[in-house]
Amino acid sequence: MKLNHVIMILALIAGAIIGPAKQLRAQAADTLLVKWANPDGTVNTDVLRNTIAADTTATGERVQNRVYKLQRGGFYWITETITNNGWPLRIVGEKPGTGKYDGPAVLQMVARADGTVNGRMITGGGDITLKNLYIIGSDDNGVQTYYQPIQIDASNSRFVFDNDIFERTNFALVAFTAKNNDIYFTNCKFRNLIGKPSTQQWEGRGISIWADQDTVVVENSTFFNVGFTALQIEGGSAKYVRFNHNTIVNLGRSINSGNWWQEAYFANNLIINGFWHGEGHADLTSPGRDPRATSSGMFSIGPLPSKYGPEEGRRVLFANNAAWRDPAFATFYGDTIATQYFVNPVTTEDFLDKYDNMVAADTMWLSTRPDITTYPDTLVPDMIQNISDLRAGIIPAHPYFFDLPKNPDGTVCNVCPSWPLPENFSYTNAKLMTAGTDSLPLGDLNWFPNKKAEWEANKSQYIAKLQAMAGPVKKYPVRGYVEAEDGTLGGDAAVKTAQGFAYYDMKSAGDLVWTFDLPAAGTYSLVVYTNMDGSSERGQFIYVNGTNLRNNSSYGEYHFGPGLPANDWTTVKITPSDLIEGADALNMPQGKNTIEIKKSWGWQAFSGVDVVDASGNTVISLKAPDAVNDGAIPHLEGSPWAPSGFKYVALNTNGSITWNVNPDSSGNYLLQVFYQAPNGTQTAQIQADGQTVVSDFELTSQAGDSTEHNLMSGKFALNAGPHVITLSGSKVNVDYIQLIQEIVMTGVSSHEFLPQKYALEQNYPNPFNPTTHINFSLAKASKAKLIIYNVLGQKVATLVDNYINAGSHTVRFNAQELSSGVYFYTLEAGKVKLTRKMLLLK
Repeated sequence: MKLNHVIMILALIAGAIIGPAKQLRAQAADTLLVKWANPDGTVNTDVLRNTIAADTTATGERVQNRVYKLQRGGFYWITETITNNGWPLRIVGEKPGTGKYDGPAVLQMVARADGTVNGRMITGGGDITLKNLYIIGSDDNGVQTYYQPIQIDASNSRFVFDNDIFERTNFALVAFTAKNNDIYFTNCKFRNLIGKPSTQQWEGRGISIWADQDTVVVENSTFFNVGFTALQIEGGSAKYVRFNHNTIVNLGRSINSGNWWQEAYFANNLIINGFWHGEGHADLTSPGRDPRATSSGMFSIGPLPSKYGPEEGRRVLFANNAAWRDPAFATFYGDTIATQYFVNPVTTEDFLDKYDNMVAADTMWLSTRPDITTYPDTLVPDMIQNISDLRAGIIPAHPYFFDLPKNPDGTVCNVCPSWPLPENFSYTNAKLMTAGTDSLPLGDLNWFPNKKAEWEANKSQYIAKLQAMAGPVKKYPVRGYVEAEDGTLGGDAAVKTAQGFAYYDMKSAGDLVWTFDLPAAGTYSLVVYTNMDGSSERGQFIYVNGTNLRNNSSYGEYHFGPGLPANDWTTVKITPSDLIEGADALNMPQGKNTIEIKKSWGWQAFSGVDVVDASGNTVISLKAPDAVNDGAIPHLEGSPWAPSGFKYVALNTNGSITWNVNPDSSGNYLLQVFYQAPNGTQTAQIQADGQTVVSDFELTSQAGDSTEHNLMSGKFALNAGPHVITLSGSKVNVDYIQLIQEIVMTGVSSHEFLPQKYALEQNYPNPFNPTTHINFSLAKASKAKLIIYNVLGQKVATLVDNYINAGSHTVRFNAQELSSGVYFYTLEAGKVKLTRKMLLLK
């Protein structure tokens, strides 16, 4: 493959190619320069991938502290995926110049010799640093429908993206699928992340995150022409989010998609034409929409799932943000499209007005446009035509790309970067220049180099001031958990199975796992029972024995539809011949097998899966109550209440539930009880080690109210170590109970709450069946292992074996395939070794 001939000659003149040379040249003990061009000036395709794959010692070990240095102005074309399995990958481009042909090194997928395209540049299996790079999501033919070209599948790792440019993809160029990572995007540019072809209003995302994370920081970055959202965190929670000093121009919908953060700061951002789509009739009348939500807002807070702790322990700040929207959009909206402002009524009523630690302050809606150097007013008619086409069902919709690079013949150059960047979002407005919480300009400070230098010099101080605006710090971590039916029952308490048609609804999250025994090996099909929840198309991950099933090359998951009924229950049959990936997984062995359905995009409900043999006979029928659920919402058709696991404990006239806890530290604790009280408010008691610690715990409800409630009890003291807790009462149906610690902190760190010591906490719930959670903390970053052993000292599972950042981490352990009994789990980090015991009861 060759670049346009003229471009290549100019690149030679600019000195990007230094004549014939070896492709690799060591710069220092830990730095390796990767030259992009062959001696004849053509691109050496896959030179970066091949260099990384071959870069080992004589004994096969990775070279420690290796940095792969890329040439400015270079083209690093990729046909085969770059991977790092458990070791740090650092790719750093030379600092770009200001000339047209000495810009950042370009990373891009291109077609193989046979014309096929892999669709994945990088699959991350460990720490990654990407710096000073220009990453293009389309291939050399201009196709940009590849799903998540850079996908991070590692947990407990650190990812740094600094001074990178991300351009041209229908989805997100970078996505994170695994848990408990620290993620940093600083000094980056996200541009032209819109559909080609444009087929839906949800296309184009800055960053996509699909699982729980420790830290997410997006700072001093610019989002320009992004179709859907800047920051998508769906399917999981983030312990700490900081979205600070960013410039946003032409963002189709909301700043954030997903809102389960535990601590979040959205501040000092400048927003021009944010949520310019507005909301049409289909948005405002979508199934399940809260009738109070007359708008969605550019920023929203959602209820935190109970497993992460109560709302009282969250800290959310939305402050010192300014916005302006072109008046042309108001004319377009007329009386039929809802204008979007900063926050929606539900966020205000349920969170900002209710909790002292959720604050919106000093936001500005600007009456006149900031005097930014580049305002792409010529795009506005194209943008309006795009959303008009999409709402009218005209596909592909009208495009609105900004200043794509051109070949000499005027066609788009699919492999060229737009360098130097043609946009400039600096301004001189005096009010905005000092409007930040730090008295600095709003937006990406890279547009103001002197102010950026001031910010860097005082960063810790500025961030501490920002975080203090959310008020006093109280944390309410979950330290123990018990499903009511797994406790020891007393009095006339009894386990009940909820009745009715059972199913799980995947809204913001959901992960359903069925484990089953097949009587014989063979080739099987699956029949999935589903409800599309208001749409004829959805996409969810389906794994059989860990293998992903795909049926559509445009999607990274299984694509349901189009053409399925939008609101009725239906079946979808999956056969090997339907699949473009994973067909061999339907050749299932005799004995234990697993089927997993995991949330990807779109609301969708599932009631079960049938496993069907080659003759069409149903061999196994798996129902919703048979699944191990993480995050999906249980439902019973026709019932306002569906307890987790579809079981609960009725306390009847005088019942009790007793279970064991083992907190790591002494302090004040509370119980949070999830319950139903159809006879009205009832009074419960709490005992710790046989002594009453709360005598008047009111579980409030109205007579005839059959919905689920949750309330926190009064505080009681516990010392570190094992305790026996009892909840007793009457006429209450208990779903599950959490032990919560109250922690009052005197200050806020500039990053996250880092532990001062190594700790391995008692798993919760304990006893458990079959899943439990293990919390551990590292005082400093180190190689860590978390291993499960049986009573004979045999290793039965490795949960962590990686380089882990300092901080607190949570791992979910599924013991579905283990027998009942005592197990030990051990944390090894540096010279530290900690062990605890847990009990599996089936």
